[in-house]
Amino acid sequence: MHEKQFIGYEYQERVVEKKYEPVYLDAYPNFGWVIDQHHKSTQNPNNIMLHMKRNHDLVNRIEIKRLENKFQATMNEIIKIEKRNQLIPTIQACLVGLFGTALIVGAFFIHNVSSLYLSLLFGLVGFIGWVLPYFIYKTQFEKRTHHNQDSVESKYDAIYDLTKRAHQLCYMD
Repeated sequence: MHEKQFIGYEYQERVVEKKYEPVYLDAYPNFGWVIDQHHKSTQNPNNIMLHMKRNHDLVNRIEIKRLENKFQATMNEIIKIEKRNQLIPTIQACLVGLFGTALIVGAFFIHNVSSLYLSLLFGLVGFIGWVLPYFIYKTQFEKRTHHNQDSVESKYDAIYDLTKRAHQLCYMD
């Protein structure tokens, strides 16, 4: 009769952004994790819930955990850079939009008090302040993304190296 050997598992649930799902699905098996299931998060549809398990008696468990923590820290840096790529252009565009709104309000009050031509000038510049934020956001986002592309790519290269070393520790011994 064939005896089945006991395997004790440790379990982990991880919520990740849907955008980064492929990176996590590729990386975690290299750290010894088996992904049991992944599905949309119930709290946020832009997130994915990963349910994973791995052998608790992993040979190089401490070193693999250290590499896994480095992986997670590097992913957090990538996410932070990409969110900053969106945040700063958004703030710039909103400020220009608010300035345009202030000019429209100013045009209304100037029209009630004095000159029609000055009111039209303020209104026209205010309208431009409403249209311009789209283009500001688009150009600033592209500029920041291009500026930070090398940094993000170097972090993805670091992730590749981390997962490669973890895979060697998990499966080559």
